[in-house]
Amino acid sequence: MTAEQFVEWLFQAEGVDPSSDPAKWSKHKDGLREAFVRHLGADLVDASALKWDVG
Repeated sequence: MTAEQFVEWLFQAEGVDPSSDPAKWSKHKDGLREAFVRHLGADLVDASALKWDVG
């Protein structure tokens, strides 16, 4: 999964179409991509790394 895919899925889950107002959503997309990389260590990760362990 890429950071870009993850961000697009976040917007879909929230029912937001970032293409409706690119200037408004651009900074949010950038911040979310940066958070993905910061927390997962790369722009591209194996999707199994996103598994939630409810143990």
